[in-house]
Amino acid sequence: MKKYECVTTSNVTNYMIPPKHKTNTTPTKLYKKPTMSAEQIIAANQNSKPITIKPITDKEGLHEAYKRPTKLYIHGDTMYIAGTNDLQDVYDDLKIPFNQTDKTLRYKMQCNY
Repeated sequence: MKKYECVTTSNVTNYMIPPKHKTNTTPTKLYKKPTMSAEQIIAANQNSKPITIKPITDKEGLHEAYKRPTKLYIHGDTMYIAGTNDLQDVYDDLKIPFNQTDKTLRYKMQCNY
């Protein structure tokens, strides 16, 4: 047992040179509960209310996409792409089974959007 106690209570440090920081630091103050919640911190550092995006259904998102000239609509982190609209889209639909969707006009438009 004596050897084990010697190892666990050794005064040897692994420093090659003396450390610049104090080895006997005073304990920091412990808080029982946070002083401010995350919402309070955000509210204190901004002048307006947080932006909330009302969720929409897929049907509403596609309806918005069909109304736009680009046939693309982004809501939050979702992009809605309208389906077949003209002869170019019909021609591009033929490329789908051959894994050539990246060569379609609609794909190129959404990459630039």
